[in-house]
Amino acid sequence: MALLTAVATCTQAQSIITTVAGKGRILTGVGGPATGVPLGGPIGLAFDSKQNLYIADNQQNVVFKMQPNGTMTVFAGSGVRGFSGDGGPATAAALMEPKAVAVDAADNVYIADFHNERIRKVDQKGIITTFAGGGAAYNTDEIPATAGTVFEPGGMAFDSAGALYFCEDSDIRKITPDGIIHHVAGNGFGFAGDGGPAATAKFAYPQNIAFDSKGNLYIADQSNNRIRKIDTKGNITTVAGGGPSGNPGDGGPATSASLIFPAGVVVDSAGNLYIAESEGNRVRKVSSTGIITTVAGTGMEKFSGDGGPASSATLNLPVALVLDPSGNLYIADQNNRRIRRVDSSGSITTIAGSGVTNFAGDGGQATLAAMDFPTDVKVDGAGNLYVADAMNHRVRKITPAGVITTIAGTGTAGFSGDGGPATSAQLNVPASVAIDPIGNLYISDQQNLRIRMVTPDGIIRTYAGNGLYDNSAGGYPATGVSVGIPNLYIVDPNHSRVRKVTPAGVVSTAAGNGNAGFSGDGGPASAATLNNPFGVAVDGAGNLFITDAGNRAVRKVSTDGTISTIVSSSPAGQNPDGVIATSGKVFLDGADGIAADDQGNVYLDATWHIFRINPSGILTLLTGGGLQGYQEGFDGDGGPSVAAHMVHDTTTIFSPVMGMTVDGSGNLFVADTGNDRIRKITNPNAAAQLAITTPDSFNLYPPTGADKPDLFLFGNTPQRLTISNVGTGPMPWTASVSTLDGGNWLQISSNSGNAPSTITLSANTTNLAPGLYWATMLLSAPVASNSPRYVLIGLTVPLPFLNGGASSGTFVVSEPAGVGWVASSNVDWFTIHSPAGGSGSGSFTYSVAANSGATLRSTTLTVAGNSTILVNQGGQGPLVQAIVDAFDYTPGVAPGAWVTITGSNLMTGSPQTWNLSGTQQLPTKLGGTIVVLNGAPAALYYVSPTQINALVPAAVAPGLVQVVVQANGVNSSPFPITATATLPSIYAIPNSDGSAFFVTAALAGTGTLIGNSAVDPRVTRAALPGDVLDLYMAGLGATTDASQFITTQVFAGAYPVSAAVTASVAGESAQVLFAGLTSPGLYLVRVVIPSDLAPGPQPIQITAGGLKTRPSLMLMVGAP
Repeated sequence: MALLTAVATCTQAQSIITTVAGKGRILTGVGGPATGVPLGGPIGLAFDSKQNLYIADNQQNVVFKMQPNGTMTVFAGSGVRGFSGDGGPATAAALMEPKAVAVDAADNVYIADFHNERIRKVDQKGIITTFAGGGAAYNTDEIPATAGTVFEPGGMAFDSAGALYFCEDSDIRKITPDGIIHHVAGNGFGFAGDGGPAATAKFAYPQNIAFDSKGNLYIADQSNNRIRKIDTKGNITTVAGGGPSGNPGDGGPATSASLIFPAGVVVDSAGNLYIAESEGNRVRKVSSTGIITTVAGTGMEKFSGDGGPASSATLNLPVALVLDPSGNLYIADQNNRRIRRVDSSGSITTIAGSGVTNFAGDGGQATLAAMDFPTDVKVDGAGNLYVADAMNHRVRKITPAGVITTIAGTGTAGFSGDGGPATSAQLNVPASVAIDPIGNLYISDQQNLRIRMVTPDGIIRTYAGNGLYDNSAGGYPATGVSVGIPNLYIVDPNHSRVRKVTPAGVVSTAAGNGNAGFSGDGGPASAATLNNPFGVAVDGAGNLFITDAGNRAVRKVSTDGTISTIVSSSPAGQNPDGVIATSGKVFLDGADGIAADDQGNVYLDATWHIFRINPSGILTLLTGGGLQGYQEGFDGDGGPSVAAHMVHDTTTIFSPVMGMTVDGSGNLFVADTGNDRIRKITNPNAAAQLAITTPDSFNLYPPTGADKPDLFLFGNTPQRLTISNVGTGPMPWTASVSTLDGGNWLQISSNSGNAPSTITLSANTTNLAPGLYWATMLLSAPVASNSPRYVLIGLTVPLPFLNGGASSGTFVVSEPAGVGWVASSNVDWFTIHSPAGGSGSGSFTYSVAANSGATLRSTTLTVAGNSTILVNQGGQGPLVQAIVDAFDYTPGVAPGAWVTITGSNLMTGSPQTWNLSGTQQLPTKLGGTIVVLNGAPAALYYVSPTQINALVPAAVAPGLVQVVVQANGVNSSPFPITATATLPSIYAIPNSDGSAFFVTAALAGTGTLIGNSAVDPRVTRAALPGDVLDLYMAGLGATTDASQFITTQVFAGAYPVSAAVTASVAGESAQVLFAGLTSPGLYLVRVVIPSDLAPGPQPIQITAGGLKTRPSLMLMVGAP
């Protein structure tokens, strides 16, 4: 039984993803007054019988519950975007953009879990389950609702018989109380069917539905700008909207009025119909006699009016409505991040939401800043980034040094400030930005229906648009802007056009004839048809690229004005790497963000991934970690971009998401909208780059980087390594291995090949005594810029142990010829069977009785003679083979240290990683697995059949520790290991030949990374004498509060360690200002670098409780 570990190093990394701005989203204020809770995207409302108000927040992936006394709590959703939790507490479940809520007569709550394509049910005990969707039958009716699929469910309502009706794409479906799903209305996208059966009518993205007291169903048919009614006989008509564009129609028949994207609908007991006119920023009322009036909102998009008449107040994207039994009207005022109430007297107030969700950090490091739905990013020639921080209603600038500031917008939605400083002006959902060569900044001020320009001296003015919905440039919410010297290009999705604005202000059409469709390839772009274009980019040659989202295509307009398609979509496409983008093997969905570089490469956000299309038309995956399903989330920083995930958020109606840009060095910057971050992918077009991965590797902490040593784990079976090219072009390679001790125990399956390739490493431990052995592997790829790559491989051969349950097996004894041996045992539960002795090499069998007691049993097996004993164990229980420090892979444990336990049968089923729970506590049981150290349970982060990552409990005392793993009730044999009070280790990166490991530290107060940039590309500079550095470490032992070993909260301060901690650099004492725990298993040691150090690599050592970090740790020191 042996464990192989391989530490891989490289000298340079390419196509690595990192975060350059944004720290994500933190939910605050819960448990207090609802007006103090920041709402992200309030989009669904419902009351239960006790007058609790439920609010679906699709940006924060939770459902809130506001009690009648005004207290706000989280009712469902952990805040983690994803799918999990069925059968458990709703507060621990993961949701993905909950879009609507409904409550049945028994007060069960139903959630339209939009991107999980399910309807979830939360019962009165708070347990969540899937009520509809999740099955295999696609778009099938008259079957159990959980046996089929539901596509992006939206608004929901119950009828008097208890059937749940819901919006789905361009259909209305229902689930009857017997759990069967049925089709109600809809026959494709469009507008048709009035006066006939609803089942054959067409809709255009119905958003919400409501019943009146007579059983008639009302539908907010959003993109048809109508409210439609299905009567009790199943016939459909229009009851509001459809009038001439621009005619609000107040005081006249509702069917003569125009509506602008109606999203919410509700009916009172008197039969009056209320409509949330989302883009009209009004709430309209249609009386029972069919006359329409405005009850809330002036049409202006901002926040004002609380305490006064609702008709004089302003709203910003009202999307949902609900009435309480007293007739008070509640409005989900989405872009104002509030719930507003209009009482029976017509007065409006805010009853939930603080109005500000996620803004912080101006003047500091961008990675510590908070952003709210950043939708676009552009770069100028000096390397400054410009970010459309859409829902903060700001444009922010990030300097090459990483400092973030606001350069336009006050943070309050509205329109003001033309002719003055841009920082004093109001914006309203700035969705896209562009920068020209002389420093003019262009902003798609989306909800103001304008393009704004900020001059280099910071003065703002309107460049295009007049704030009115019309067919002019800027006369509709523009989703993209791009500079193609000397012109500005503007995307107008509603009119299916891309406009061009010259420096003189002359507006013309660059592409699209105003009709939605697909045609025109090979002819003039202005005569072609587009369908809901969303993004635009211009390359260095002046070619124009358009994401033609409705056609699931990318169109190119050459400099002579001819249009063509460079990416086309097929329903059967799977997006495999290396195919021609027009081959029919590609499928695009949600295409919007786009960028182009000066080498002819085009970058595209679609189908939850980032793709590159090179000048030859070859499509390559850059992010997403896979090509099937919703590949969304946040991970991968510091590692290859292809393994990372982002969140393509669609929680606002018009905003594009994941805008992107390429800098002069070929680095790609992406607005990771749903994660509230800006991500950077280092030059995806670099030469071939060598990468090594293993299917079962798991790096715990800190976040993985390209140069982080990878821990490769080998059990009884050989281990596969994958050799990949994360750059471009073909990459042949060669490999060789050499053992440093123990003889030739390491074998490699192949010594050469072409990437991608898989090789197998295996170890022969037959003649190895228990201990640690080392080998090297050298991988060379002449065309790769980071070749050769050096791999250090460690083999741990542990002492033999037996399963604790009833078992049997065979001992193999190796003796010189003619030397006799005898085996004996001194306990009755361990029985040696014949032969119990012999001459020369041989074997004997044994059996172990089951242990019915709670204590561990041990015995000494004596074999006379100088023998080598190998164990061939019986039983199928968990087997621990090695326990090493997770930071530097040395054997041992200490309280508060992360350790990696490897072996076999450590769990059953698929690997599991702990997700943040409502208790904010790491579990001591995960995936049915428990780890106990001398009776104390360890906190678990990750479990798989071959590996566990665990946090050593505070109760572990120095001395011999017996570690037992229990998998689904079956215990392993105890694994003995020595515990110390501390086991100090520092995350460090080896140099190219493995002779030294370089420490990366953070400059105290700023977070700037300090160290050796030759091995860690994230590093800004070397350490300087006198610097105060923060070293992140593991294994410093007990703290002042032992419970903090397993909490996951972000500490306001830190917990000092009990052990004495000292530091030295180049043998000279370095002052330690602080040493303490900052997060689970992660310690911070703040040291002052001595003032008289010579430049160059200098040894660094930390001592904690008398134990030192490993030798060969180096700190790169620069000249003062």
